[in-house]
Amino acid sequence: MLDMHRDILVLGCLTKTKMDEKDLLKKVIEKERKFRTQDFLAPYTNQTKTAIVKMDGLNYKFRIVTQGSEEGLGIFRPIDPNCALLKKAASWEMRREYFDALPSLHVILSYETDQGWVAFPMNIESTQKKFALVGEVVVKSVSDAERFDVITARFDGVHFWYDELFVGSDAIKSQAMRDCFDPKLHPDTMRQSLDIIKGITPEDQQAFELAISSWKVFTRMSTEAMIKKVLSDGGGALGSYVVRDVNIEIKWKSASGKDYTTLVDKSSLDVVSAGICLDDEDTKFNLRDMPYIVNKGESEAAIYIMPVRHIDFEGAGSV
Repeated sequence: MLDMHRDILVLGCLTKTKMDEKDLLKKVIEKERKFRTQDFLAPYTNQTKTAIVKMDGLNYKFRIVTQGSEEGLGIFRPIDPNCALLKKAASWEMRREYFDALPSLHVILSYETDQGWVAFPMNIESTQKKFALVGEVVVKSVSDAERFDVITARFDGVHFWYDELFVGSDAIKSQAMRDCFDPKLHPDTMRQSLDIIKGITPEDQQAFELAISSWKVFTRMSTEAMIKKVLSDGGGALGSYVVRDVNIEIKWKSASGKDYTTLVDKSSLDVVSAGICLDDEDTKFNLRDMPYIVNKGESEAAIYIMPVRHIDFEGAGSV
């Protein structure tokens, strides 16, 4: 008899549990249905295709439409259960309340990219403990700040966002670092100037190195893009190039696919040594002339390959 009562009691508990679970599931479904019809606040970027919104510990995903807006914090209105349209940018008050709920990080701005500002943590040791980060981060929507300023960034779980200039930073030191950063000077000269600034930290030095590295990449990309365009305009194609002091030695192909080597001035791309016989008139031409000259010479079977004249190189590049 006792066993029967026990079985009935257990069955009743199981039935009640299942009913409670069903009721809970219904409530969650209803709450989600209502939520997907209400405006919501969310960050967005150029690369963002979805917005993740948290409610009652659950994440809800929307495909978002921003109509050309770049990035920021916005108010979105659902246009169907799975898609939301950017209605307007969030007000300062909304932005402040949203950021205050996110963890903060103080970082030193190094250089700007299409994705945001690359920055190095002001205190790498605390950053490792707080965010498990060991290097630079990209900060979105930076405004009213310059290279080497220290700012407060907020982390939303995906991106770091610019909040404000860090009021506890040393503005005089930031300006001194900017004064030291002069791309016209050799990197070692810039580093020597940095080392004598009062209060320079290892993190400041890392931020400075990031800026130097970015400038080298920018210069290299600019040079490569310029050479490619000049050659392609005449039907040529860049193979590789080597910087040789004030000159650049360029290996390229003509429209027919034949290989040539030409030495040009680094700043003007004026020919120093054409790599073909031009009756000692090499310096009358620019790199942009070479594809046309070679094409004409090939068509007339009048190309004579000559060794280029060069000096010791300081760096190399290839594509």
